[in-house]
Amino acid sequence: MNSLQLHSTRKKDCEQVTDNSDAQLMRLIQARSEPALETLFRRYLSRGIRRAQHTGLDYQTAEDIVAEAFIKIWNQAEKFQAMRGSFSGWFYAIVHNLAIDELRRTQARSNAQVKAHLAAFDPLGSDKDYLFLQELDQIQVRNALTQLPETQQLLLRLAYIEGLSRREIAKRLELPVGTVHTRVRLGKEKLKRLLQEPKRAPAFEALAS
Repeated sequence: MNSLQLHSTRKKDCEQVTDNSDAQLMRLIQARSEPALETLFRRYLSRGIRRAQHTGLDYQTAEDIVAEAFIKIWNQAEKFQAMRGSFSGWFYAIVHNLAIDELRRTQARSNAQVKAHLAAFDPLGSDKDYLFLQELDQIQVRNALTQLPETQQLLLRLAYIEGLSRREIAKRLELPVGTVHTRVRLGKEKLKRLLQEPKRAPAFEALAS
């Protein structure tokens, strides 16, 4: 059979299963039918991407998650039992779990980088503090800042977002330079602890089942 005949045969196979229900397609997939898998993939691709995006992923990553979900469905097809629930429910659960895993990996990598920079800082501030300024652009650091007392929030924002020196901050707030140094140090240490605390985003809690 040449390539043209093979393509024609595969196309015909796909057309034959297009109208099958999800459960029927899963039975065919359990029998290792690739046309059935392709049909389900086309049927659920857009819906799966939207579901993955709801967790906070960008489009490209969401698309990769859906592809990974169908690889898992192919490899674990025997786990699907129509009597216990619909294919769509099973599929969305797989997509959701993969998306959450990806978000956690991304957050863990980002937090590890931030904490590595924080650990390198001189307690009273140093030339290395420009690294801290860069990391304040990270969403999780900004969220952690909101959990600090207002005084510490203000000092850290002045120091690392507006880029003021300790003396400039002291002059603006009419505080002794030593007091500014101490409060900035305390704020940085508390921020570091907040970043080290294990946490789960509210969206994860609401979507988890």
